[in-house]
Amino acid sequence: MYFDSVLTAWSHFNKGLTEEGNDLRNALSCYTEGIEVNCKDDALNAGLYFLRSRIHHRLGEFAPHIHFLF
Repeated sequence: MYFDSVLTAWSHFNKGLTEEGNDLRNALSCYTEGIEVNCKDDALNAGLYFLRSRIHHRLGEFAPHIHFLF
């Protein structure tokens, strides 16, 4: 079970990287699906969250969410 979830999350991770060059919305979806797998690999999950946040930033969707930080 552990390896199945990690492999599934890696699959979404790699697909997201491929999609970044084509369609940012599809890449965002891939990273979100990878996160939803809930695998136990903390480094992989951190990478998925980082890449998803990077896509939100590239889409200009970050500003409304940071107002509470300041």
